[in-house]
Amino acid sequence: MLFSNVVDHYPANPPHLVSSRLISRGVHQWVANHHHPSLQNLSFVLEKAGSVRFEDRPVPQLASPYDVRVNVKFTGICGSDVHYWVHGAIGQFIVRDPMVLGHESSGVVSAVGDRVKSLKVGDRVAMEPGVPCRRCVRCKDGKYNLCVDMSFAATPPFDGTLAKYYVLPEDFCYKLPEGVSLEEGGRSWSPWRLACILLGRRRSSPGRAW
Repeated sequence: MLFSNVVDHYPANPPHLVSSRLISRGVHQWVANHHHPSLQNLSFVLEKAGSVRFEDRPVPQLASPYDVRVNVKFTGICGSDVHYWVHGAIGQFIVRDPMVLGHESSGVVSAVGDRVKSLKVGDRVAMEPGVPCRRCVRCKDGKYNLCVDMSFAATPPFDGTLAKYYVLPEDFCYKLPEGVSLEEGGRSWSPWRLACILLGRRRSSPGRAW
């Protein structure tokens, strides 16, 4: 399911959302009926199991000259988002403080650091939600998805992407081709990643049968 992040239009205190369907459908109704231009960075926050709310947070700043700030437009509702919402934890990852949900997102670049080369303001991008340490053995072997020091969006203690703005390193934002919509960019990121991992494990190549 997709959550359209046209968050300029949300009310400061919307009613509680009671199902994952309402996250993607009911929110659209609030977008159409409300307009609050004074809001800076409206975010969808999980307070604890079974309790979510909208909260206006400060606009995130670029922490590195290689960072970009993305105006998030679409976010998929993943099974982990629902699991955190229902149970407040996944294994050892426990929601102890309010946390922004969401990690399957796309958006438009709104600011770039001084050393960013591959992206510019206005580019449409898919966002990779897990940023590795880049220093451990796994990262140096090219298997950064296995980094034990990964900062992964919407995994405690890290906030997710279900907000108006989110900051990522430029190399974790992938420019979308002209024929791919922002909605497709947000929706297809997870299955595309899983397909690539599967093909890599099978050592597939053109013309090779499984």
